[in-house]
Amino acid sequence: FGVNRKMCDIATPLAAVLVRYLYAIALMSYIMFFSEAYDIEISAGNLIVLYFATFVMTIATPSVVGGSLASITLLFSIAGIPIEAIAAVALLDVLLDFGTGMGVACVQMDVVLLAKKLGMIEDEKK
Repeated sequence: FGVNRKMCDIATPLAAVLVRYLYAIALMSYIMFFSEAYDIEISAGNLIVLYFATFVMTIATPSVVGGSLASITLLFSIAGIPIEAIAAVALLDVLLDFGTGMGVACVQMDVVLLAKKLGMIEDEKK
């Protein structure tokens, strides 16, 4: 699309990482819901560990359908939520992950629009 290489090298990975932080909200929602459903009390110290681990793992989670199940398993074990809850989350998470492809495409389009706005489109005029 004629986007300057510097813009692609910085903006695309940065935008992809920032979008993943929205997924951290979903992960913490899963933890809070299932800790309440299984009557598990999460201590303040454990909650801090969960917040930190959630935000770190959202970056490390691959952007493929079902790629977050390893992160969910680890977070549930930190919170002490039984493994059976992962089956319910897996179904919901796989359904939500089908939007991942659309999200990746939107990040790319956003970079192109931002490059155009900043005047970083390289026109090849002969």
